[in-house]
Amino acid sequence: MKSNNDRNTTIYDLRQLAKEFVKERNWESYHTPRSLSEAISIEAAELLENFLFKKTDDINGNLDQITDEMADIFIYLLNLSNTLKLPNFVQC
Repeated sequence: MKSNNDRNTTIYDLRQLAKEFVKERNWESYHTPRSLSEAISIEAAELLENFLFKKTDDINGNLDQITDEMADIFIYLLNLSNTLKLPNFVQC
């Protein structure tokens, strides 16, 4: 990877890191499209929990937890794109 900077890191770099992480742990057999989609849904629910019954001003104390849940969702999305062998994760 080029650097530890959002400005310089590509989606390709992140996909490669996610792929290596999964391979090192022998998780490929667990990473089916269905299981990864379920994991994304579960993590999204955990993200929403940080906002439940709170006003916008009240979430500042939860920013670390919110960031963690967002990262979990993003990592699962990267893994899903790898599992599906998508040529491009982002098509804008």
